[in-house]
Amino acid sequence: MNRRILIIEDDSEILDLLIIALEKQGYNALGCQNGMDALRQFEQNPPDLVLLDIQLPDMDGFQICRHIRNVSNIPIIFISCLSDGSDVILGLELGADDYVTKPFDLYQLFARIKANLRRAPIFNRGAFPTVSLDPQNKLQQPNSETQRLHFGDLEIDLIYQRAVVRGKTLALSYKEFSVLSLLAQKVNQIISEDKLHHWIWGTESNGDTRTLRVHISNLRKKLEAYPHLPSYIRNIRGQGYQFVWES
Repeated sequence: MNRRILIIEDDSEILDLLIIALEKQGYNALGCQNGMDALRQFEQNPPDLVLLDIQLPDMDGFQICRHIRNVSNIPIIFISCLSDGSDVILGLELGADDYVTKPFDLYQLFARIKANLRRAPIFNRGAFPTVSLDPQNKLQQPNSETQRLHFGDLEIDLIYQRAVVRGKTLALSYKEFSVLSLLAQKVNQIISEDKLHHWIWGTESNGDTRTLRVHISNLRKKLEAYPHLPSYIRNIRGQGYQFVWES
């Protein structure tokens, strides 16, 4: 089954280039040049991944990202000429998984698409299982013995990618849940930013740990009763992050 990619880009030349290039890579590429058509296409033909420009004629990419995140956790990659840090961070805070800036190298983009799709296998579009870590830190699918993790009021279901805290199911993106589940499976161990970023975004990523920090911040806002005084996910200065739990 060919993976379906929705491209939302108002520049017709770039859109046509991406459609042709992605179809040559074996993807089923669909293109839209404005937000309303994109949202309509998203509802009628749910994609496996979205490439999303920020500057569009009728609404900006941030609005589209927010709408998609209200109904789905599929991977979203921003493609934009806006490389300003605040724009990048806003996109990530709204739930985007990654970003590339124009002009971009097509093969780098292909690698980023492949990495995000690999971490979001087909499972019922929009709901993806996560992965766990074996003792050698290799990614593997969760088994029946490790499919649920319990930490007091927090339950993490690795199969259905669901986290429930204080009786409330958290609305987590795929990347947010991946960060939470990987940290929780290494409870009380400190994981460096570089290692955690590599596990979640892969070697194809741009290596910008700012992306990870934004996802950690988003996760704390949803998970922690007091995000400014986190009890689960702590930053160990100069070392990395730690999921803290004392049974």
